Amino acid sequence: CKAIEKNGTPEEYAQCDGLFVEVASKVPQENEYYKRYSRIEPDLGENRYGYEEVPDDYFYNPITVYMQQYEKYDEFLNDLYANIKSQIPTEAFEGLKDSEIQWIKDKEAFIKALPVDENDRYALAYKAEITKYRCLLLMLYLDDTISW
Repeated sequence: CKAIEKNGTPEEYAQCDGLFVEVASKVPQENEYYKRYSRIEPDLGENRYGYEEVPDDYFYNPITVYMQQYEKYDEFLNDLYANIKSQIPTEAFEGLKDSEIQWIKDKEAFIKALPVDENDRYALAYKAEITKYRCLLLMLYLDDTISW
């Protein structure tokens, strides 16, 4: 999503937000993974970010926030992926595995192409957002392939 890049426009941000909302609306909210995914998002009423305690620099250090976002979504994504792997036939999983490998390659290539260090807040924001989106897509895959 171009909005994650350094010079993203408000229109590009709105387009990304719309895409997230559209995909998220297709994931059944009673899905246990969706419930867990929803808890990763900031709970501004309690000033938390899915953590028991708010990091000291939560509101002041975007690098820390984006790194924590990325780590939480990546951990969730790995758990979701393992669950899908355990529930679908080997042949179906091979297709998903190929897709996941390509997604990782694309993500890493984009990060390397950014005009900033991979630990810059823009790169971390991209990694967090694209991982968040991949979580949504895998939840849709899970919902489409496995009956609850």
